Order: sequence, then C-alpha cells, then structure tokens
Amino acid sequence: MNLRRQVKTDKSIVERVESDRYKSDGDLINDEFLVDKFLERLDNLSSLNEKKLLLTKEINVLFEEKFLSVDEFYQLKCTSYVPQLEYQHKKQIFIQSWVQRNNLGNKPDLEQALAIGTVNSHVQVIARAGSGKTSTLVNRAIFLQKHCGVNPSEILLLVFNRKAAQEITDRLKKYLPNDMPHVMTFHALAYAIVHPTEKLLFNAPNGGQDQSRALQSVIDDYLRDPNYYEEIKTLMMKRFREDWSKIIHQGFDKSPEEVIKFRRSLTEMGIDGKYYKSYGEKVIADFLFEHNIQFAYERHVWWDGMNYHPDFTIFSNTSEKKGVVIEYFGMKGDPDYDEMSAKKRRFWQDNFEWDFVELDPQILREEGRESFDNFLKSTLQEIMRVEFNRLSDEQIWLKIKDRAIDRFTKAVVSLMQRSRKLCLTPDQLSQKIDNHQLNDSEIGEIEWRFLNLGQDFYKSYLERLEETGEEDFDGLMQRASQTLNDGVTQFKRKLGSGDLKSLKYIMIDEYQDFSLLFYNLVQAIRNQNNEALFFCVGDDWQAINGFAGSDLHYYENFLQIFNPSQKLNIPTNYRSRTKIVEIGNKLMEGKGIAAKASTEVQGIVDIVNLAKFKLSTIEQTEYKNDSFTPAILRLLRNEK
Repeated sequence: MNLRRQVKTDKSIVERVESDRYKSDGDLINDEFLVDKFLERLDNLSSLNEKKLLLTKEINVLFEEKFLSVDEFYQLKCTSYVPQLEYQHKKQIFIQSWVQRNNLGNKPDLEQALAIGTVNSHVQVIARAGSGKTSTLVNRAIFLQKHCGVNPSEILLLVFNRKAAQEITDRLKKYLPNDMPHVMTFHALAYAIVHPTEKLLFNAPNGGQDQSRALQSVIDDYLRDPNYYEEIKTLMMKRFREDWSKIIHQGFDKSPEEVIKFRRSLTEMGIDGKYYKSYGEKVIADFLFEHNIQFAYERHVWWDGMNYHPDFTIFSNTSEKKGVVIEYFGMKGDPDYDEMSAKKRRFWQDNFEWDFVELDPQILREEGRESFDNFLKSTLQEIMRVEFNRLSDEQIWLKIKDRAIDRFTKAVVSLMQRSRKLCLTPDQLSQKIDNHQLNDSEIGEIEWRFLNLGQDFYKSYLERLEETGEEDFDGLMQRASQTLNDGVTQFKRKLGSGDLKSLKYIMIDEYQDFSLLFYNLVQAIRNQNNEALFFCVGDDWQAINGFAGSDLHYYENFLQIFNPSQKLNIPTNYRSRTKIVEIGNKLMEGKGIAAKASTEVQGIVDIVNLAKFKLSTIEQTEYKNDSFTPAILRLLRNEK
C-alpha cells in the first residue's frame, strides 16, 4: 500500500501538519491535498533529526488515535529515520502508560507490553512459568476493544479447561462489564457449532467419570469373554496385580446374575461392594440395599461423652434428626457386651425422635437368612408404614455395576484419548501398533500385550458410542471441524452467539497442549476466515500432556503454520524466588530461552535423592509405591 492510500484512511497523519488544518466542516481540505502537503513538508526538511522529529510526533499521534495503523505507517515511511528497536521501545512505553491510565492492575513489563501491542500479525508468545500470561491475554483483549476500537464480537479467547475460562471471564468482566469478547473452551466452541443431541461422555476433574466408566464397562465385557479372560489376567498379574485382585474379589469377572449371587454368598462384603464387621451386619446391609432403603453405616453419634457408632441408621424423609436405628447384637451372652447393649437400648428408648430395632443373631443362626430378612422387613414396614419390595436383579446390577476406576482402566483411557486426539480409526491404530518397535525385555512383552488388548478395547468403545447414541468430547471436536469445513460458521451459546467468519483476533492459551484434534479445528476456522490473526501463548517447558495426545510439533513449527508471524518472549517469573528459577533453568538448559527471576530474594531449595529415600511403615501403607508424595510432605513438615 502506498503512503497516499494509507493517509487517506488515517487522516491523523496529516491533520496536524499545519495549525490551519482545523476548518469548519464545509472548508475541510481534501485528503489528496493533505497527503501532498505532508509529503512536501517531509521532503523539505533538510536534516535527518527534523524528519525523525516529525515522524516521531506522528507515530505518537497514531499510538493514541489509530493504533492499528501505526505499524504500517512506520514500515512505509519511518524505517530510515527511526530505528526498529527505538520504535519498539516507544510502543512498549505507550502500552505500559495506557494500562496504568486505565487502571488495569500492575504495569506490564516491557516484554508483556510488546506482546499486548503486537496486533498486526500472528504471534507466538513463549511465556515461562509465573510470567503473567493470563494478565497479558486479558490486557490485550481489553486494549484491542477499548483503545483500538475492535468490536467484542470480533475477539475470541480459547482455553483448554473451564477453570481457565472462568478466570479470564471474571477478569474481563471487571473492566468490560457490559460488552465482553467471546471466552470459551475449545470443547464449548465445538458444542456451540454442532449442538449435539447425544449424551456427552467426559471425565470431570472433580466430578463424574462417565468416559472412564463407559470404557470400563467395555473392559468388563471382555473379562467375561473366555477368549480374552486369560490374556487380560496375564497382563494385569504382571503389571496391575492389585487391580486384578479387586476385580476377582468383587466378582466383576462374572455375569451380572453371577455377581449378585457371588456377593450374597460372601461373609463380610455386601452386595454394594462395601465391607461390614460381621456376617449378620452384612445380611442387614444386603437387605436394605436390595430393597432400595437408604442407610448410613456406623455414623457418628455423641453419647455420654463418647463417640458412638450405631450399626445402621435410616433417616426420616423430613429430617436427619429422626428415623430408625438398627443394632445387631451379635455377641449376646458376653457380660460386658450385654451391659453395653442394655445402655444402648435405654439411650434410644429415651430418645423419642428415633425408633429402635434390635436384631438377635439367634434368628439368623437357627432359622436362616430368609426368616431373618422377613422379620426385618415386617418390623420396618410396621414402623415406617411403607411396603418394601425387593429390586429385580437387573435393578440391583445397575446399582452395583460401577467399580472404582483402577490404574488399568486409567491406562486404557489414556491410550484411547491419545488415539482420539490423533483422529485415528481402529485400523489406523492397529497399523501404528504393528509398526511400533518393541524390545525383547519383560517390559516389551507387557507393552505388547497392553497395546494388542487396547486396540480391541478402542474399537469396541467406538462401536459402543455408535450403538448407545453417545459421544465424547474428542468426537465432538472432529464433528465441529467437519461442520466448519462444510461452510457452517455460526456458533450459538447462552452466553452469546457469533460467527467465526467475523472474527479478527483469536487468542489461545496453553498452546503447548495443542494436538492434531485442536489443529484441525483451528485450520477449519482459517479455511473459512483467513483474515483472523492468532495470538498463541504457551510454554514448552510445561508440556506435560503428551500422554493425552498433545504434540509439540504445533508449538515448534508455529512460524511455518501461521505465516507470516512473530515469536515473542515473556520470560520473567514473578511467582518463584531466584533459586527455584535457577534450578528450573538448569534442568531445562539448552531447551529454549531461560526464565528470569523478578526478585533478588534467593529462597530455599532442598535437594532429595529419591533413590535413597526410605518410606516409613505408615508411609508404605498409605502411599504404597509412591515415594515422591511422602518425600515432599516430609520436607514441608521440616520447614515448619
């Protein structure tokens, strides 16, 4: 673009050439004349300093009034008079001043300011730990909207989890309460594009584990297949022995009907998979569970200065301060025990909010389990005035089929998620496994067994999704990419709708966690909107999600993927003290730009040789093969 054309769109370049340019509306001098006037004056200046002064003055005007145009003006006319580093420094100082004038919090450092103010190209920001990347993202969005005049509907911030999305949203609301840019996770964007009708399976960080449970049900189906039973057993005995023991002990290798029958036959484990102190208590727990009666086992009750645990408590529907208490006096005949039992009877008889049921082991011993169950049923029905019916075996199975998510399932989930993020079909996964080089050691054999089972689990998992009409987030992402490639660019959310074609700025957090799945979605956006500029922040030193499918290829080849683009650094760590930063730099030496400490305070670093660390007996019981956690806890205790 030539200078005349640029100046026609940005009148500020010429509107200050002479004081007489401020005319009434009818007397405004036309753009062509103003451009010529500016160029003539610039050419007539004899010294470089005068030309630099004029251009610097105009740069400062553009910083304030036409920031999105200042880079192009500098490249077109100023490079011969204002050095690049000087121009860059002026921009950094302006950004710092702007952030302070608008009360956006702490003044950004020079590197952060440069990242905020680089707005005319794709940008990759290498942001070391504690360097303020979130505040940089937020300040950049605010700057684009409030200073550069970018419409909030033209800005999108993408993150990888809800917590990060909420943090950014909360910060932006403080300064842009009425008109915010789009902020969402990649999965939320995919959902807003596709609007799936299927149930979505996913593992919440501190909640449900629907995806793991779905895959675990696939594994359990294979366990009941004689053709796979021995293969799974061999693998788990070699690497997941404890998990295998739990599966066998709880009967999950059996059919649903066999599991219920097996658990009824056990002496201490109830049908619900929990342990009880005696066979009599286990029978009571089974009865309550099979009749869908909610209960608490050995809850805490404060009684006469001591913590007392009645065997079973059935709370009232209206209050937790009344209901039914069941005691199984299984050691009847022991003098001390009988004396304590008499005290318990009196305690509950004096407590009018509670009905007390005493069960005698003699009925169970002499008349059997069925008579014992009938006695308990009639007693409870009389007290609670409700008729209880036993659940069907199918209903009981639905209540007990979910077992704890064990290490083996987590390993299979990891393989499945990685395969999904690589967009692999079952055949493609099988091909990768066939091409994978294994060593001849025992570890190589275990890996071979795991991968061969894993490919079958993966195929069955995908078939299950299709059969049940369910979907997972990875599948949703793939569908979103296809929808975009088909030309559908609108997204609709309760928090606001938009059109990806209208976006001008897209900012991505934690870019080091990119995978093929996310890359395909971004490329689909770019296929429909090649004008949008990407600003991707990440830290390859924090790339810890390779097991889940993330790939540093996209981080390391940013300049080729987004071309033309710039790479910037914000290396100063404001979170850690000097010694911590130095240790991190030494650990990652030769792997990119080093971090810088923001403080001269040294801090304390304790070095532990885990190879020599010995777990105490208590630590062995609590942490088993994990030596890292107790080592850290000991260090923390020593600091106190």
